Amino acid sequence: MGRKKRKQKYKPYNKYLYITVRVKRLEDGTLIENPDARWVITDSTRDMLRDLTTQALDEGWSADKFQENILENYAFSDARAETIARTEMARADIQGNAEGWKASGLVSGMRFLANPDCCDECQEMDGEVADLGEGELPHPNCRCNWLAVLNDEED
Repeated sequence: MGRKKRKQKYKPYNKYLYITVRVKRLEDGTLIENPDARWVITDSTRDMLRDLTTQALDEGWSADKFQENILENYAFSDARAETIARTEMARADIQGNAEGWKASGLVSGMRFLANPDCCDECQEMDGEVADLGEGELPHPNCRCNWLAVLNDEED
């Protein structure tokens, strides 16, 4: 199976929470500081969300429970709390998988799998391969995923 190299339309940033609530994507894919005050958060809010994310992962919370705790701890709208919860849980799942794949020694990369009813941006990325640990979801609330590329699947 041939490797389709991933086209970078955005600057990768491991702290996906920053992208979720602090950055706006222009039509050309460039990320800029979001000028909309509704999406700007303070450092203390970011720290609270980071701590809450850690707690959710440590305690195995569902996305719904995570969303409820975000709503209880800060004045986010239901929709924004849901976006943060879904995005952070998905990001953590992908990062956790990548760490496990690295440790196995059997995986050489990550292949993007677009959800069947996803956006055009994700459809364009479908099947693209990234280096192990470099795969990120292209936008908040993304329902797509990254799969392991086994060593024997390489060209």
